[in-house]
Amino acid sequence: MPLGAYFDESGANPNDPALTLAGFISDEERWGAFSDKWKRAVVDSWGLRYFHMADFEARQGQFKDWSRDDESKRRLDYLLTLITDHVLGLVSVSFPRDLFLAYFPPRPKRIERLYLMTAGAVLLEASTFPKERAPGQKMALVFESGARGRHQVQQAYDGLPPGTANHLNFVSLTFATKEEFEPLQAADILAYETFRHFPKVYGSESRPVRYPLKKILDKVPQVWGVVDQAYLDSISSTLS
Repeated sequence: MPLGAYFDESGANPNDPALTLAGFISDEERWGAFSDKWKRAVVDSWGLRYFHMADFEARQGQFKDWSRDDESKRRLDYLLTLITDHVLGLVSVSFPRDLFLAYFPPRPKRIERLYLMTAGAVLLEASTFPKERAPGQKMALVFESGARGRHQVQQAYDGLPPGTANHLNFVSLTFATKEEFEPLQAADILAYETFRHFPKVYGSESRPVRYPLKKILDKVPQVWGVVDQAYLDSISSTLS
């Protein structure tokens, strides 16, 4: 059975310091068990349509009546435990906006290109996972459908030379909503947390690791990266 890799983004605002794409990888059986338990908690018990970390943190939208008491913390901790109990690994890549703006001249659809390039980097990292941790298995890719740039990513994937996707261990690429796939809600938490952590990774802040991210990183194998000048130079022939 193929692995499933689910990705979401954070940092799409033009004033954000980076765009982050992050997600979790697991097999079909684990994702099935995860989704059943997640839905029972989030939808059946808590009465939400889906979980969204930014709204949870701001207590807005579906979470406007949630207090900041221990019960809310226990609920988040339960979701984090579901994640760490069921995923096989995670991938997160951030593209610093200052580097992107310095490297590329102003042009229409700039945010779409930033998303496309960040997606390309995260997929290159994800492609190593089956080889290292699940030899012989291929991976179905699912990205959150609300992102600007998704059409460019789908176009690029569909335009890969014959055999390239298979060589990278990919069997498909689709876009979907958080309501459709519970693992995208888990990816949302990871994208939010790794984006919040970006200033520390980039060396511009010394804040400690937030609890949700620390709990995940302590238990889940990870591939974690920041796009840098060397990476852009290495793929410069494809960027013209």
